[in-house]
Amino acid sequence: MHAKVNIFKSRPILVGSFALLVLLTCSYHFLIRVDFNLSGLIALTALTVFLSLAKETKIFLIDSLKRPGKNFLILCILFFSFAGIMFHFANTIEIGLFAFLFFSIYLILKNQDNNLNNFIVNLMICSGVFISIGVLIGLFESTFLSSKLFYSIYTDYVYIDQKVDYSGFGYNYNSSAYIIIVAQSFLFLSTSIFLKNLRIYLTALFLLALLITGAKIAVLFIFLAICNYFIKRIKLRNLLNIILITLYLFASHIVISFHDSYELGSSHYRELLFSIGDIDFILGNYGYLKIAYFIELSNNFFFPVSLSEITRSITWDPHSLIFSLIILGGFPLALSVLAFLVKGIYKNFRIIKERYPNYYFCGLISIITETFMWDSGNSIFFWVIILYAITISKNSYPSEIIIGQPWGGLGDNLQFTTLPKLFHEAGHQVCISKFNIYRNKEIYDFCWSDNPYISSVAADQYNAGSVAMSIEKRKTDNVVSAAEIRHGFEGTGRYPEIYYEPKKLKGWSNKVLVDLSAHTLIEQGIDTWYNKDDLSHLINTILPRKNVYFVTFKNINTRFLSGTFDFEQNEVEVESIFHYADLIHSCKELYCLYSGVNSMAAAVKNKSGSEVKITCFLHGTKQEEIDKSHFIFDNVNYIEVYSWGG
Repeated sequence: MHAKVNIFKSRPILVGSFALLVLLTCSYHFLIRVDFNLSGLIALTALTVFLSLAKETKIFLIDSLKRPGKNFLILCILFFSFAGIMFHFANTIEIGLFAFLFFSIYLILKNQDNNLNNFIVNLMICSGVFISIGVLIGLFESTFLSSKLFYSIYTDYVYIDQKVDYSGFGYNYNSSAYIIIVAQSFLFLSTSIFLKNLRIYLTALFLLALLITGAKIAVLFIFLAICNYFIKRIKLRNLLNIILITLYLFASHIVISFHDSYELGSSHYRELLFSIGDIDFILGNYGYLKIAYFIELSNNFFFPVSLSEITRSITWDPHSLIFSLIILGGFPLALSVLAFLVKGIYKNFRIIKERYPNYYFCGLISIITETFMWDSGNSIFFWVIILYAITISKNSYPSEIIIGQPWGGLGDNLQFTTLPKLFHEAGHQVCISKFNIYRNKEIYDFCWSDNPYISSVAADQYNAGSVAMSIEKRKTDNVVSAAEIRHGFEGTGRYPEIYYEPKKLKGWSNKVLVDLSAHTLIEQGIDTWYNKDDLSHLINTILPRKNVYFVTFKNINTRFLSGTFDFEQNEVEVESIFHYADLIHSCKELYCLYSGVNSMAAAVKNKSGSEVKITCFLHGTKQEEIDKSHFIFDNVNYIEVYSWGG
C-alpha cells in the first residue's frame, strides 16, 4: 500500500503539466472560437508530461527487454503507430497525439500509485465541473443573450429541423457529454473529503448538464445506471444491459421515420433499407460512414492512408475508433489496440462490476459503446477511463469499501466482520451497504453497529462481501479466512470479529444451553439437511440430564426443531442478541445446529476467552465443510449426524 503523500510535492512537474494539459484540452475549442490558438502551448505541455515520465519509460523499456512477452501488445501498438508515420508522414500529428495519450496515461496508471491515481480521479471530476458550467452558460446564453460563444445551432438534424448544440467550452455537445460522463464515473472513486461531501450536488450538476446537451450517450448512460442500480437479479440485469446497448447502436445507425416525412439522400437519411407499413427504416449517417470507410479502406487492403485525403473524399470524419486506427496505422495497429482493450477489460470486468461504483461501470460501458461512433483515440478522457480499468490489479479496491451480502443470516454477516479492520488498515474508508440484508435488526446491532472501523451506512450497492470472487477449493479451511483471501488479504483470520464485551451472568456456570433454532435449515425442511430420526436420537442420547435449558427468543421470530425433547419444558428466554452472548459466555456447554449460532458462539468464545464447550450437530461431514471453506471453527466440537451409528 502506498503511503499517503502530497502528490504536488512528490511529482510537481508531472501533476502540474498534466493538470494544465487537461485544462487546455477542455478549453481549446472555446479559445479557438474567440480566436485564441494555444496549440503550441498544448504541444509544449504534452512534451513536459512525457519527459516527466522518464523514470517510468526507462522501467518500461528495461522490463520489455527482460520480458518482451509481458508488454507485447503495447510494443506492437507503438511500433505500428510509428510505422504509420513511415507510410504517410502527413498523419504525424494525429499518430503522435494518439501514441502520446495512450502511452503516457498508461505509464501514469500502470504502477497503481494511489496518490497519483487519486489526483487523476479528482482532475477528471474537476474537468466535468468545468465543462458542465460551460453547458449551463450555453443554456443561459441561448435564452437571454444574442452571442453564440457557448452554443450553436445545427440545421437539418435527424428527426428535427434544427438542434441547439450546447457545447459550452467543448468542441460540440457530444464531446462535452463524454467529459461529463467520465467525471461522473470517477466521482464516487474520489478519496477527497471535500468532493465526497459534494457528491450529491455534483451528481445533480453532471446529470443536469448531460440532459441539457441532448447527447444520445446521455440516454444510454442514465438508463444503464438506473438498470444496474435497481435490478438485483444478475441475469436479468445483464440481459437488460445488452438490450440497451444493442438498441443504442441500432438507433445510432438506423433512422426510423414515417414515409414521406424526410428527404431521402440527405446526410441523415442515406438509403431506404426496408419498410413496415408506413414506417421506413433508413440507413443513417453513422451507418453510411461505416460502409463508405470500409469500402475505401478495403480498396487499399487496410494499409494506412492519408487522413486528410480520405476524409476529404468521404466529406466526413470516420466516427469510429477502429476505422481511425486503420487509417493511421493500418489493420495491424487497429488489431493490436483492439486486442489490448479486449484482453485488459475482460480480465478486470468482473472486478469492476463487483467492486467499483455503479456509475464507473456504466460510464465505462457507455464510453466503450460510443467508440463505434466516436474517433476516441485522440481523447485524453477516453484513455483515462479505459486505462484506469485495464490497469486495475486483481487485489485492488476503490477507496470506499462497501460491505454487503444478500442472504441475511447471522452467520452470513459474521463471516465478513474481520474485513473492516483489514481494509481500514490498508487505507480504505469502510461502510455497510444499505442493501445488506438482515433477517432481524439485532444481527446488524451485533455484527456492525459497534465496529469502530465502519464509518457509515452507504446508499450504494456493495463492492465487498458476497460479491468478491470465489477461491479455489481447499485454498483454506475456514469461512473467515476464505473471506479475507477473496478480498486480497492473507487469510489469517479464524473467527468472526465482534466488538461487544460479553458479561458473566451469575448462576450459569453449571448450566447447559440447547439451541435448536435454524431458520434456513428448518424452512427448507430439516430432512433436506439431516436424517431427522438420527438427529433426534443423537440429541436425546448425548445431552446431559440435568441443568439443560432450551433456548427461545423473546423478540425474534425464528424456526426451531422441537416437539420431541423432554428438556423443552425448561426454557430460557433470550431477551436480545447481547443477552445471548452473555449466556454463551457464562454457561458450561452449548449445543446447537449448524446455523448462525455456531458462528456466533465461536466468536463469543474467542472474544471473551470463555471456557464454554460448544458442540454443533453438523449435517454431512466435517471434511466436506472444510474443503468448501465453510463455517468450521477450531473452538467448536462438531458431531457428524449422517455418520452417526455407521
